[in-house]
This record gives sequence, structure tokens and C-alpha cells, in this order.
Amino acid sequence: MIRVFLVDDDADSIEKFGQACEEIDGIELVGSSSNWVSSIDACERLIPELIVVNWRLPGQTVANMVDFINNEDVPPALCVASLHQSDAWDAFRAGARGFLVKPYRSAPLQSLLESLLRPNRIREAVGGDQGRREFITIKSRRGLSVVPIEEIRYFYADQKYVMAVTSECERVLDEPLRKLENRYGDLMLRVHRNAIVSLRHVCGLKRLSSGQYRVELSDLDEGPIVSRRHLAQVRARLASM
Repeated sequence: MIRVFLVDDDADSIEKFGQACEEIDGIELVGSSSNWVSSIDACERLIPELIVVNWRLPGQTVANMVDFINNEDVPPALCVASLHQSDAWDAFRAGARGFLVKPYRSAPLQSLLESLLRPNRIREAVGGDQGRREFITIKSRRGLSVVPIEEIRYFYADQKYVMAVTSECERVLDEPLRKLENRYGDLMLRVHRNAIVSLRHVCGLKRLSSGQYRVELSDLDEGPIVSRRHLAQVRARLASM
């Protein structure tokens, strides 16, 4: 059971967070506080594995909170919540291990829990190492946004752009496909000269009436086509999983 503590000064947000926790197996909201000072004593008593903090909380900065909890032998994971996705970049720079967009909902909270991979109390609670946390930074008209690599189903090159595909949308990236493959090579598999897929989301291969094969990915209707050149390599890699 993962023990969670919420630091938020909005009563409605606290209620929504509690409801979100109730919808997730293996998580328990052990307490909440409206400010960081009063939460210190509570966290020392309750020993949460995860602390979720409102980004706009007055009287303290996330960086100071991170410094404080990192003094512990096995620190809890500290995550930030905000009404604005644009705050994500600053939150991660301050040392937060995760980011939630308010209002609180169970699905994003569940995804956050699954991707908190740094050595901390959460990993001890669920047992062992589960990998590393990586993020893709994306520029748009609204500023910078941060997408966890765990949410990416695949990348593909489209003329002069590279697209990052999640279960909900496609995002434009500035980085070339080859650079992404080099960086995330242990997490990704090249299936075509213009596409690499996330191994964690691969469900299998589907043979089409044309004789081609398409990668089936979780939560997507269609994945990328596998080229003839890469088919043997893809089959061998999937067979070894």
C-alpha cells in the first residue's frame, strides 16, 4: 500500500484528490495539510511514500521542500500539482519527481504512481527497481510542456518534423528521430526508417491484407507499419520479451 500525503490549501481540491485515491487500488491518502509548515510534523508521524504539493502554495517553494525531504535516508517522492500545464517545466527544474494537472483525477494519478522510478519510499513500498523517469520537453504556442517518456507510444518522422504520439494526441518535436533513438534506445525499437516504438506499449504484430505488418500498441487504434527491412529484427526482439 502506497501512503500519500497532500499539501493543498483548496478544500475542493482536497476532496477531489481523496476521491481519486479511492478509485485506485494500492494507494491510501493518509492525511492532508493546507501549508508546508504544518505538514512537516504530520509527515514525520505518518511517513508517506508520496507527497503531492500544490505549486501555488504560499509561504514555501518546491525547491525548499525538496531540499528538506532529501535530508532523509529514504526520502518520499515529492510531486507538484497545478492548474497550469505550463508550470511543469519549472516544477521539474525545482526537483519535483512528478507533475499533475488539476483538478485531480484518478487516471493521471495512477500513471504518476507507475512512473515514479527514482530510489525513494515508493520503490520500497512496491518492491524494487522499476526503471528510470524520463521526460520529453515540447515547445508550443502556449510555451513549454513536459511529457513523460512512459506516455509515448511511438515517434515518427513526417517530412521536416518528428511527432511524438501518446494515447491522447500527437506532439511536434524539434529533435531528429535518430537522436531520440540514441537517447532512448533501451526503451524504443525501430520498426521503420521513419518510426520507433515504445517497447513497454507493444502488444504484438498484426498482418494486413496487403502482406505488411503493423505494430499494435496499447490504447491506440493503429500503430506504425513495419518495414520489410526491419521485420526480422522486430520479430526477434519481440520474441525475446
